Amino acid sequence: MEFSFQNKWLAFLLAINAALLISLIPGGYIENRDFSHLSALILVAFNGLLTALGMSSLLAVPLALKNYQVVAPVSKVLALVYIIVYALDLLAIFPKTPSVMPVLLMLVECIGIVTAILLYAAAIRLARWVDLAEQTPNDFSFKKLSPLCILVLALVGNGIVIFSTYSALNSGQ
Repeated sequence: MEFSFQNKWLAFLLAINAALLISLIPGGYIENRDFSHLSALILVAFNGLLTALGMSSLLAVPLALKNYQVVAPVSKVLALVYIIVYALDLLAIFPKTPSVMPVLLMLVECIGIVTAILLYAAAIRLARWVDLAEQTPNDFSFKKLSPLCILVLALVGNGIVIFSTYSALNSGQ
């Protein structure tokens, strides 16, 4: 497999994992269970984690396409977090809800686990290629992000957390 294909494949898997997670925003078509019994603090923390996970995946896409060394280890961590989040929900460990898990939600989460495993494997493979090539940029810095870009990311992230927490708190009504 060609080196640039590895980067594109990893970027694709990062984007797919983010898209699958984004499709599960509480109150939407897929995730419509009742979370109103959970405290606002727990929901804010959990929604914050999920938002950070999805946004981190999207931020890693251009890093993969530009072949930054940091993207392989970051992608492995993201993949493990996706697997843990989906497994906890599928095993009814967290979040606990009185609602039955919809079939479509179960299907999306199973696909999410498979794509997260593929992401982990692709990250391992890319890390091996990076070790062999040793010609990749390794000095990515968030200083390269403009203040406007950082502000937009913060606003979008907070908006997602607020919306998903509000939807989850009002899901039982």
